Amino acid sequence: METTGTSILNVTGCWNLDFPRPIWDQSTWVLLRETYRDIVGLELSSIPNHHDSGFFIPYEVHLTDGKGRGVFATEKITKGQKVWTERHTAQFHEDQEEEFRSFLAAIPYELACDILQWAYVQKKDGSYAASVDLDDCSYLNHARDGNNVVETWDATVAGRDIEVGEELLTDYTSFDEDGKLIWFDDLADLAWDKDDSGDDDEDEDEGDPDVSLFFAATGRSEGKGDHDKM
Repeated sequence: METTGTSILNVTGCWNLDFPRPIWDQSTWVLLRETYRDIVGLELSSIPNHHDSGFFIPYEVHLTDGKGRGVFATEKITKGQKVWTERHTAQFHEDQEEEFRSFLAAIPYELACDILQWAYVQKKDGSYAASVDLDDCSYLNHARDGNNVVETWDATVAGRDIEVGEELLTDYTSFDEDGKLIWFDDLADLAWDKDDSGDDDEDEDEGDPDVSLFFAATGRSEGKGDHDKM
């Protein structure tokens, strides 16, 4: 399987990657941010030219049963405390499909698959954009009823007191505008949908933690993988 760079046309076959997916280090996030800025240009970039953390609380990332990668509190967080902000969220607007494809083509294949697993659609400035958090917030997992962090207009904050060792969980349906950006949905479906990939082994990867959690939560078709925010 090709592992360094992707076709600018489509990313496919992500189901064939090894699971669980790796936890990327900070140098990988820096690479992704710099690649994004190179593709869209500094004037259009939604990410500033610095690498300060988007998190306001101490945390760690590790694998968790049934979910893959996750974010965990290492100190108690009080209700209302700011947890994270979109400091490193890359945005590709409705007219930037070519730039999004170029971004995928400029990064290693495994990362392109992860990007298409993590990304989501938001309404920004009156139009829709494919957004992806290019920091550890992409590992934030979903809980529709049991979420302990919530989205506000300018940050993600604790919805209740969170104890040391608890996993931080958000409700994807509170911010993801599923089905509003067709070109993005088509790219993500093609990358992660076994039916589109030509994989005839329907039992392969069944039960892998990094698969299908986001799409079960939001009602999307299975196949892209978890959202690890994922």
